[in-house]
Amino acid sequence: MNAEILYDCHMHTSFSGDSEAPMEEMVRTARKKGLAGITFTDHLDWDYHEKPGLFDLDLKSYTESVRAMQAKYNDDGFHIYYGIELGLQPHLAERHARLLARYPFDYVIGSTHVVDGYDPYYPLYFEKFGVQEGLRRYYRMILENIRAFPLFDSLGHLDYILRYLSPLPEELTYKPDGSPYGNADFMAEIDAILLELISRGIALELNTGSYRKGRLDPNPERMVLKRYYELGGRKITLGADAHTPEHIALGFTEIPAGYPLNQKEHFSSALSLLKETGFDSYLIFDGRKPRKIHL
Repeated sequence: MNAEILYDCHMHTSFSGDSEAPMEEMVRTARKKGLAGITFTDHLDWDYHEKPGLFDLDLKSYTESVRAMQAKYNDDGFHIYYGIELGLQPHLAERHARLLARYPFDYVIGSTHVVDGYDPYYPLYFEKFGVQEGLRRYYRMILENIRAFPLFDSLGHLDYILRYLSPLPEELTYKPDGSPYGNADFMAEIDAILLELISRGIALELNTGSYRKGRLDPNPERMVLKRYYELGGRKITLGADAHTPEHIALGFTEIPAGYPLNQKEHFSSALSLLKETGFDSYLIFDGRKPRKIHL
């Protein structure tokens, strides 16, 4: 795929309620794409009220399957890591802490999928709150979640909510001069999130899963990534949020299929965007300890 050393540290398999991908197929595809390694991060979202039980991960079977893949495929040129994506809600903090004390994950993503019982993935969220209030509530919930449970390694897809605005409001596209809109009205809330991450030593994830939805930027969008760097943030992780094999490392080095044709001049691959912003490395986690991968 590329001469760069590439790890995709956010992906889902049939152990997640929203994926049917066999774990071994994800491994084989990652190896074919020339990745140096991957981290499985299947969903665990307790108290997911809209579809109860959808993301209640079978941790015993999941752990056994990851260990089997490691035993079969780990070698000097490729490594599989054991991770999880926790769906954060403030009332789950103690339960999550007990979970992490029990399971020896390499990497833990903390993500906000639920706000006041609703997931922005479903249209009902915006029907209830509207666009502006819905966005503001989402960012405030992220900050509340971090403060309630800061025991994770990287904040997943900070502006995940932008993926599910449909149709995309005009103010959430590019301006004629090429600069993005999107989060401009919510930078006070986003700054508070970024500063909280920095102060607690938690990484920010650059997540390219938004390209699956035809969006113009990754999560977070480039203006937020640049703001993180301006504020002193240097801990960054990289993941495609793939739920199928073809989306592994999506947009890491090349323009993804489905990117809006009339906006291609604005595209920057994930690695290019990191370099343009000023980053000279990204992080992977092994045994909850970060390791720098130099760009």
